[in-house]
Amino acid sequence: MRSADFLSLISERRARILRQASLFSLTALAIVVLAGAALAAPETRATGDDYRVQPGDTLEIHLWNEGDKGHDFVVDPLGNISYPMAGILSVKGMTVREITQRLTAELGKHLKAPRVSVNVKALAPQTLLAAGAAKRVYVLGAVAKPGAYELAPGVRVVDAVALAGGLAPNAAASRATLSGEERGKLPLDLEKLLAGGDITHNIPLNPGDVLFVPAQDPESTSVTVIVIGQVQRPGTHRLPLGARLSDAMSASGGAGERADLKRAKLTRAELTVTIDLDAVFRKGDLSGDLALQQGDIILVPERARQEVCLLGEFQKPGSYEFDEGATILDAIALGGGCTPDADLEGAILKRAGKEIPIDLNAILKQGKLDGLQALENGDVLVVPAGIRVYALGAVGKPGPLTIRRDAKLIDVLFQAGGPDARARLDRAGVVRIANEQAQVIPLDIKDATQKGGPDRDFRFAAGDILYIPTKPQAYTWRGIIGTANSVASALWLLGVIDRR
Repeated sequence: MRSADFLSLISERRARILRQASLFSLTALAIVVLAGAALAAPETRATGDDYRVQPGDTLEIHLWNEGDKGHDFVVDPLGNISYPMAGILSVKGMTVREITQRLTAELGKHLKAPRVSVNVKALAPQTLLAAGAAKRVYVLGAVAKPGAYELAPGVRVVDAVALAGGLAPNAAASRATLSGEERGKLPLDLEKLLAGGDITHNIPLNPGDVLFVPAQDPESTSVTVIVIGQVQRPGTHRLPLGARLSDAMSASGGAGERADLKRAKLTRAELTVTIDLDAVFRKGDLSGDLALQQGDIILVPERARQEVCLLGEFQKPGSYEFDEGATILDAIALGGGCTPDADLEGAILKRAGKEIPIDLNAILKQGKLDGLQALENGDVLVVPAGIRVYALGAVGKPGPLTIRRDAKLIDVLFQAGGPDARARLDRAGVVRIANEQAQVIPLDIKDATQKGGPDRDFRFAAGDILYIPTKPQAYTWRGIIGTANSVASALWLLGVIDRR
C-alpha cells in the first residue's frame, strides 16, 4: 500500500471516530437535558463561567455570614431578582461572577464583609425546549416543586399547579403568566382561580407551555429594621409587613436588665422620636406601639444609674439603685425595713446640701402618704436610733418602748397606752440605773398632765423605767426604791434592760 493511500485511510478512520464521538456527546447531552427536565426540581446544570443568565433561570444563592442554607431565586421575565437587603437587581445577561460581585457590593452596605455564592440551579424553560423537550409543560417560580412535567391529555392550569405541589407561601398568585409558542403570553389570576373558583383562568395546556408564578417582592411583604442598645439580641431583623415596635422587641429577645424602656428612640429617615415602651408593655397603651417601616432604627438606651444611701437604723443599710418614680417607702423596702430601735419621727432626708425632716412614724404606722417624697439621685436617708425605755405598772401597754431622744413624759405615756383606771398618778416615778444602782425620780403625772406641772417636760435617759403604781396601796419613798431595785434586778437578770 502506497504511503499516500495509508495516510488517506488513517485520516478517514480518524474522521469516522470523531463523528461517532461527537454523536455520542450530543446523545449524552440530550439524555441529560431530557432527564433533568423530567425532574420536579432540576439539579444544578453546568453552564460555564461565561454563561449569561436569562429570564426564567433559577439561581441558588448562599449568604454564608447569616448561616443561610441557600435559597432559589427565579429570574423574572424582565430579567430581575429580588434579594433581601439588596432590593431588586437586574441580572439578565450577567455571568455568575458578575452577579456575585453585584450582590456582595449591595449587601456590603448592611453587613460586614458578606460572603456570597451564586449558582445557576436550573435553566429557563426555553433552554429546555431548545433541547427537544416539547412534550412537557413547565411550572416555574413560586411553587413548591418548580420543574418540567409530562403533558397528559386534558391537563389544565389547576392540574399543573397541583403537579408542582401547589403555590409557595410567597407566591404572587394574581400575577401568574402562561406562555407558549402558539398562544404567546397570557396573564393569569390564580388567586381568582384557586380561591374564587373563576374557571375562565383554568386554561387547557399545550406542549411546551410555561406556567410562571412570580414571587412577591420581599420589600412589599416584609420590613428590615435594626434594634440596638439594651436588648438581648441586637442586630438586623426582618419582620412581616405591618409589624410594630413590640414585634421588633420580641424578635430581639426583649429588653435587657438595664433597659430604659421609657426613653426608647425610633429613628426614621432624618426624624427621631422618643417612645415610651414601658407604657406599651406594662400599661397596655398601644398608642405607642407604632407600625414599622423599612429601615427603621430602634434604640433602647441604658437606664441612668440612680442611687440612694440609707444610714442608721435600717436592717440593711447601704447604697441602693432605684428606679424612676421610687419613693421613701421604696427606699425603706430596699433597706429591709427599720430596726426596732429606730427613731421613726426623727428621720432626715439629706438632699443637695439640705436636710428635710421625715416623719416615718406617720407614714409607716399611721398611713399618712400625703406629700410622700419621691427619691432623687444622690439622696441620703438617715434614720437615727431612738432611746429604749420601759413602762411598767398601771399602763395600757407595759413593756419596752423606743422613743425619740427629745421625747417628753406625755410622749412616753402616749406610747405606753396611757395610765389605766388603777393608776396612782401622784405616786409615779422613774427608776434610773446608774453604776448598777437604782434611784427613783418621783413624778406627779396628775399634776403634769392636768395642770401642766414641771414634770410635764421630764426628759428620759436610755434604760429609764417609768413605774406607775396601782391603788389602793400605801407608798413610801423607801418602798418605791426597794421596789425599783427589785424591778431593776429582775430586768437585768432577764436581759430586758440594756446596760448602755
